[in-house]
Amino acid sequence: MQRLQPCKHLYSSSSSRSIWLLFSAVQTTQQFYYSWHHQHQYNHAEYHCLLGKVSAKFRTSFNIGNIRQGKSREEKLTNNKDENSITHDLFSETIYAMASGFSSSCAVSVIRVSGSRAMEVVKRMTRLDSKQLETRRAYYCSLYDPVSKNSSNIALNAVPIDKILLLFFKGPNSFTGEDVIEIHCHGSKAVISHIMKALGTEGIGFRPADPGEFTKRAFLNRKMDLTEVEGLSDLIHAQTEQQRVQALKQLNGELSHVVTNWKREMLNCVAHVTAFIDFGDDNGLEESVIYRERILPSVKKLASELKYYLDISKNRLGERLREGRGIRCALLGAPNAGKSSLLNVLAEQDIAIVSDHAGTTRDVVEVQLDLKGWPVTIADTAGLREHTDISSDTEVGKHQLIEIEGMKRAIKKAREADIVIIVLDSENYAVTPQEMFEFCMRKLSEYDLPDSSDSSHTPRTSNHAQKIFLVQNKIDSRNSSAQHMLQKILDIPLFAISCKTKEGVDQFIDHLCKTVENIFTGKDDQFFSKDIGHQQAEHALLITRERHRASFSKTLACLERALQENDQIEIAAEHIRQAHKALCEVTGDVDFEEILDVVFKEFCIGK
Repeated sequence: MQRLQPCKHLYSSSSSRSIWLLFSAVQTTQQFYYSWHHQHQYNHAEYHCLLGKVSAKFRTSFNIGNIRQGKSREEKLTNNKDENSITHDLFSETIYAMASGFSSSCAVSVIRVSGSRAMEVVKRMTRLDSKQLETRRAYYCSLYDPVSKNSSNIALNAVPIDKILLLFFKGPNSFTGEDVIEIHCHGSKAVISHIMKALGTEGIGFRPADPGEFTKRAFLNRKMDLTEVEGLSDLIHAQTEQQRVQALKQLNGELSHVVTNWKREMLNCVAHVTAFIDFGDDNGLEESVIYRERILPSVKKLASELKYYLDISKNRLGERLREGRGIRCALLGAPNAGKSSLLNVLAEQDIAIVSDHAGTTRDVVEVQLDLKGWPVTIADTAGLREHTDISSDTEVGKHQLIEIEGMKRAIKKAREADIVIIVLDSENYAVTPQEMFEFCMRKLSEYDLPDSSDSSHTPRTSNHAQKIFLVQNKIDSRNSSAQHMLQKILDIPLFAISCKTKEGVDQFIDHLCKTVENIFTGKDDQFFSKDIGHQQAEHALLITRERHRASFSKTLACLERALQENDQIEIAAEHIRQAHKALCEVTGDVDFEEILDVVFKEFCIGK
C-alpha cells in the first residue's frame, strides 16, 4: 500500500502551550521570525537557533486513518494500533458493485471493482496479459469464470460469460485512489447476475460494496473532501437544471476553497501565537505587538466573513434548491375560484380534485415543480370566506368547523410562502375582486384564528420578503373579459387567465419563472442587498446543508471569544484552535462518524 502524505491542515491539541502544525505552519513561523530578525537586529546564529527549536516542535506524521479522524500517530499507538494495521483494516478488502444503476435490461452496464487485488479480474477472468495492461485504456476481450490461483491459464475450451470492454485505472490516479477495474458488459439480467456471482465466489474473494463505499474510499484517500462528497451525492440526485449546476459547483470545490482559505489563515494566527508563547519571553518579543499587529486583524477579518455567509444564508436558499423545495408559493382565494385548476395547469397533470361545488379542497395539497430549471413548491389551499353562527350540534355546523380548520391551514401556509398567488373569480357577482383581495390581505395580517385548545392568540405577520401576485381566473366566462379586469392595485402584478382555455397562462408562468430566477440569482432586492445581490446569491447557494451553518456558527462563536481575550494571548490562541477544529468539520478533517454515516448513506450501491 502506498504511503499516504500527511495532511497540512491539522494539529494535535495534546499540549496547552504547543500545537503540532505541519508544512504551512513551519513556513509561516519562518517568515514571522525573519521579519522580527530585521526589526530587532538578531544575528543569523540566533535566528537559525530559534528556527531549529520551532521546526522540531512541528515534526509529526499522520496516516490516512489518523488524518480523517483528526488524531496523531502517537494517539493511535496508545490504542495499540499502529498505522499499518489501521490502513490494512480500512483497505484490505477488494469490493465490487454495479456502477451504472439497476434496471431489468439495458444496452450496456458498468461493474466497478476497487482495491489492492482488483488486477485479479484480469489475471483470472480474462486472457489479457496483466503485465502489459496500460492504465486508462479500453480493452475488448472475453470475460470468463475465474480460474483457481493454482491454474495459470484459462482453458481453451472455456465458455465466456460475455464480450466486454475492460478499463484499468492505476491507483492513486483513480476515483477511489486505489487500483480500479471497470467492466463494461451487456446489460441483460442474466449477464450481470453471472458476472456479479463470479466476482463474489470464494475463489476470487471480492466483497460486495456497501452503499457509498467507493466514494467513502475516495474521501479517506483524500481524493475529495466532505463538501465535494456532498456535491457528488447532490449531482447524482439532481432533478432540475439548477440543482445540477449547484451540485457541480460543490463537487468542483467552491465551498471547499473558501473554507480552506479560512483554515489556512487560522493556522497562520496560531503559528504566530505559538511561536510567541514558546520563545517570545527569551527574545524580547512584546505580547501586545504580536496580538495587535499579527492576530487581531486576521481574526476580525475571519469573523466578519463568517458572519457575512451566515447572514446571507438565513433564507436557506441553498438548502431549498438542493432539497428541491425551492421557492414556496401558496394559492389563496375564495372557494371555487379555480385554485385547484391553476395547480393542475402548472403541474400539467391532475394533482388536485376539481369540482363545480365550492369547498372541494379542505386540506393543503402541495406539488414540487420544475420551472425552467428552478424548483418551486406550489400549495393549493382551502377557499377563504366568512362564517357566522357556527354550531357543532348541527350537521352543517360540523362541516363548517372542518372548513374553518382548512382555512386556518391555508392562511398558515400562505404566511410561510415566499410568493402568495391570490386567485380571483370573474364569475363571482356577490364579491368584487377588489373586496376579495382586501379580504385575503386582511387574513394574512390579522390574529390567528381561534383554537379551542389554546386561549393565547399571538399575532402572525407575513414573511418580510413575501411577494403577492393577483390572478383573475375564468375570463372566458364573460363576453368581454377586458371590461371586468381589475385595475392594477398598487404595484402588485395582475394576470387575467382562463384555466379552461389556457388564455393568459403562458404570460403568468413566464412572470412566475422570472421572479423565481431573480430570487435565486440575487436580482430581487427583497431577498438580497441591491448593490451586491448577485454575488450574495452565489455565496448563499454554496451553503447547502444545515451542518455547514452549524459549523460556521460554532467557528464564529470561538473567534468572537478570541477577540474578547485582549489581555490573555494564550486563551485567545486556544479559542482560535477551537475555531479551526469547528471549521474542519465542514471538510471532514476531524472525527465525527455520525456525520459521515449520514453523508455516505445517501449514496446508492456502486457509488
